[in-house]
Amino acid sequence: MHAQRVAVKTNALGWLTASPNVEAEFVLGSHVSLNMGIAANPISTDNFKTTFTHFQPEVRYWLNRPMVSHFLGITAFVNNFDMMVKDVHHKGDAYAAGLTYGYAWVLGDHWNIEATAGVGVLRYRQFKYDKGIPKPDAVNDSKTTIAPVKLGVSFVYIIR
Repeated sequence: MHAQRVAVKTNALGWLTASPNVEAEFVLGSHVSLNMGIAANPISTDNFKTTFTHFQPEVRYWLNRPMVSHFLGITAFVNNFDMMVKDVHHKGDAYAAGLTYGYAWVLGDHWNIEATAGVGVLRYRQFKYDKGIPKPDAVNDSKTTIAPVKLGVSFVYIIR
């Protein structure tokens, strides 16, 4: 059996929110891989704004072999955002760490579909202010909470 070493993928759920994204996964051992993803959202109009950048590494333990069947993971992310929701600006950053579970369906020699979900601890801090009001001089809203830290249905191309 030929070992699978690297995969590139994209999360279809991210594209549904107009957030281009790409991930790369590297096999580190017989049951372990490292997945790293980046995403961004460039949408900005006069009435609607949701721009962000996102980086998310994840170490995965595969119950079968890498890129096949069930996996458990430890993930983290950092995110920088600038959104406007109902005429309220939200500008700040967030970081999180958590646990994930996923499953990879093998479609062929080079193609998989992968589903993954995760939950963990999220910390954000932001400048929160109404439209037309100047941005505050200091962060005025922050919180630590339990939250979803990963959700995806990805198309995977395996490079051998």
